[in-house]
Amino acid sequence: MGGFGSGWQELRSATVEDSYSLCLSDLRKQNLLVDGDINLGAWRWQSEYLREPLTLHFVTDLWHPSSACIHLAFERGGHPCVQKVSLESTRPNFGGHRWWFVCPILEPLGIIQRTTKLHMPPGSNRFGCRQAYGLSYRSCQESGCHLGFYRMMAAKTGLSLNEIRKELRNAYAP
Repeated sequence: MGGFGSGWQELRSATVEDSYSLCLSDLRKQNLLVDGDINLGAWRWQSEYLREPLTLHFVTDLWHPSSACIHLAFERGGHPCVQKVSLESTRPNFGGHRWWFVCPILEPLGIIQRTTKLHMPPGSNRFGCRQAYGLSYRSCQESGCHLGFYRMMAAKTGLSLNEIRKELRNAYAP
């Protein structure tokens, strides 16, 4: 049967960290989600995870709350892309209201998926929710990547997997 290092060695699918992410809390912090207002803005992503920088121009339109949306304009692979994302608000029990993106990929299919973040993974030219793209978090995919090492250590030392984990945790605890 497989030895140390056997099994999958790489991340299985695209991750949130590999994607451009648009977050409602960032828009709110910059006062770009004001009822009755139309606001213009731009963001630029440039990080170690993302392959190419991206500049996103947007218009938040909350003039009529029933038709609130954000219009996105950006360029991917030398081609201009525009996208309209509906916004929906809910009223929390503690008062006020909370804005949500409605996933623009699932909405045409009749699925109303509210989310606070939209992502555009590598190879895509549209923002959508994590579920629409099947994105996971890098930490979820890495959670089992050391299992082969733990098994090898357990076999060489005669300790159980739990004892190996406990010893390593204690050795590197602050």
